[in-house]
Amino acid sequence: MGLQTHTEPTPPGITFRTKGLLCPEHKEEVTHYCKTCQRLVCQLCRVRRAHSSHKISPVLSAYQALREKLSKSLAYILSRQDAVQSHIAELEETIKRTEANGSQAKEAVAQLMEALSAALDEKRTALLRSIEECQQERLGALQLQVREHRAMLDSSGMLGYAHEVLKETDQPCFVQAAKQLHGRILRATDALQSFRPAASASFSHFQLDVSRELKLLTDLAFIKGCGCC
Repeated sequence: MGLQTHTEPTPPGITFRTKGLLCPEHKEEVTHYCKTCQRLVCQLCRVRRAHSSHKISPVLSAYQALREKLSKSLAYILSRQDAVQSHIAELEETIKRTEANGSQAKEAVAQLMEALSAALDEKRTALLRSIEECQQERLGALQLQVREHRAMLDSSGMLGYAHEVLKETDQPCFVQAAKQLHGRILRATDALQSFRPAASASFSHFQLDVSRELKLLTDLAFIKGCGCC
């Protein structure tokens, strides 16, 4: 029969008395104490295979040993009542400090997180502003380039004016008008011969690598761990 078949006798209360305590399994008076199982046993339990290799002593021996230990422990506690009161006072004071210090620590961390969040918002604004400024500068250059090219197609623009200048037969007037126009024509010619957009449409150099920062945030921890954790 295995140890699991044993049932503990009813736990003692304040008015507990050892007389008449019976083995709940065999309904026999308990006469011995099994030190291995730490339970009271009767004569039938004692001879069963479940306790064959266990350390078993008479109830009297267990009674004397446990009574002596209990008496010494109780006497020690009773002699240390002032220490118990001192410990209680210290613990209550520690509870108050724990509540206060914990609240202060949470407030400090909350403020640091708010400062970190504000710094991130400020950096976000600055980075987006940098992209916006670059974008507007590029768009302005490209739009100017478009206007210059459209002027090459507009008959009422530079080309139309050039045709009118070529009709001029008065030599001094022609030279005066053509001198200024020729510079514009040369620039238009150069623009056609070496055409390329005035700005790149790529913004790849505005990419951010925040892997290190994300790892720092992920690894963010207290300098010293909590003593109770």
